[in-house]
Amino acid sequence: MSFKKSLFILVMAFGILSACGEQKAKEVKVDAAEVEKAAAEMREEVAEKEAEIKAAKQRVADSLRKVDSLQQVKEHGHAH
Repeated sequence: MSFKKSLFILVMAFGILSACGEQKAKEVKVDAAEVEKAAAEMREEVAEKEAEIKAAKQRVADSLRKVDSLQQVKEHGHAH
């Protein structure tokens, strides 16, 4: 083969390979109702988790208060 023919084949092969590597952008359709529904579900989950955290904090506070009262009774004979 001649140099020109080899160069031509090389350029054509490179062009074909580069064309195969191109990716087309996909259009993503987003439904506003589904987004709002998902956001509402997430807000509900966050509210539930916050309620659980608040209840856990209250249990800890009650437990600490009870321990403190028991400690005061043990030390002084009465609670304040």
